[in-house]
Amino acid sequence: MAQFTESPSLPLSLCQLARRANPLPDDLSEQLTRFLRATALEGMEQAEILASALSMNAYPPGMHGFPPAKVYSELYEDKLRPPTAGIRVLDLGGVEAAKTMEFLRSIHRSISLIGTSLSDSFDVVLASNVGIFFALALFLEKWTLEDCKHHLRRLVRPKQSWIRSWSGTINFGKALKWELRDVRSVNQPALVIHTKRKLLSNAMAQSEADSTSLVELQRQYARRCDCLVQYNGGPISRVLVKQMANQLISSLFYIELAATPTFYRSPHACELVLRCRLAPGAALFGLLLRLCRGQAHFLYRGDELEYKRVRVCEENDLKAYQNWAAYECPLQVRAVSPACKIDIQIDGDGIDKGQHNTSHYISNCPYQLEDLVRDQGLHHCFGSPDHRPIRGRPIMSKQAQHSPNPAAPGNTEKGSILQQLNALQCTVGQVMQSQQRFQDGLTTES
Repeated sequence: MAQFTESPSLPLSLCQLARRANPLPDDLSEQLTRFLRATALEGMEQAEILASALSMNAYPPGMHGFPPAKVYSELYEDKLRPPTAGIRVLDLGGVEAAKTMEFLRSIHRSISLIGTSLSDSFDVVLASNVGIFFALALFLEKWTLEDCKHHLRRLVRPKQSWIRSWSGTINFGKALKWELRDVRSVNQPALVIHTKRKLLSNAMAQSEADSTSLVELQRQYARRCDCLVQYNGGPISRVLVKQMANQLISSLFYIELAATPTFYRSPHACELVLRCRLAPGAALFGLLLRLCRGQAHFLYRGDELEYKRVRVCEENDLKAYQNWAAYECPLQVRAVSPACKIDIQIDGDGIDKGQHNTSHYISNCPYQLEDLVRDQGLHHCFGSPDHRPIRGRPIMSKQAQHSPNPAAPGNTEKGSILQQLNALQCTVGQVMQSQQRFQDGLTTES
């Protein structure tokens, strides 16, 4: 009952229930960081010691023998960006805290996801001037926007005494003081603070930060990111806020390959799976219900001339998502070569009825097929980094599942054998290259 009242939108977790009387320390990540720094030059086996310490912490005396993978995912694993999903950047500046607050509330209200905070919508945060206060409050302290609003009346006017690099503090008024070193303790998202004297970040070494400017980082992320939400003061455009919020919603969806492309024939039928960054729960169900009612469609193609269309969510599938099912939508595109660009968009009218004749790319699209293979780790001959099967029979698309002429078992077996031979050929080639380099080295030494 206690867990349900604290987090009613999350499924019941027996692992977390068993640790209510003995919770994980709040500063666990800081303790691990301090240990790694203290023992960096001592020649200690850091990995073995940390593994032993985490194992002892996960299974104290009398603890039920939950599966280790389940314990790790429930208690220790931080939320990470999927390897094929793009970067969502928030760039905050300006000198008027009330205006910045209004902008952030407009973005959060437009996204409108149940049980999620604004900090869940971004992977990188660039902050300067008054934006530093909101970056520290929302992403370091995990405050809500209402908490920030409560402290606005105590926020001092913009002045240089906000940031005192020589004393290592950032001071925004009474009881609103942070240590600069606290920035490095943030796990997610990547946080970059511009103090006018230097950059502070949890995502780069200080030597790298000292040689990088905020403008340079802004340009780099603008070229690479899925969605750039930027506010540096001035009037707030409702139309622009809507566009940025809709792009944030589109970037929640990303693609993965269901099987490694072989290109034994051209064009090759690439089996894809559309997934969502949101974990199963109320937020995912609310998003899909909204898109279902808006009759939102994915528009997708590979090397085809025309776009295909498929509903983001059918009404018949809503019940499964209400019961904590993960989102999956299989698609199939044709690719002539690994240079094929996979183009997937969501029609804007399905997200917001005011966005007529518009569409928004999903995460990392257009996505070049060879980049997708590399990012997903399918170019490895001996399995994938996430331990999921990548060879054998691929996941069939909805069209293939309802095809009147399914593939015969013999054809499936033949395809599996061909894929195994292809993997073996790749492995043998690598071994032969290694032997040749070894022999060349012996010849050079002699």
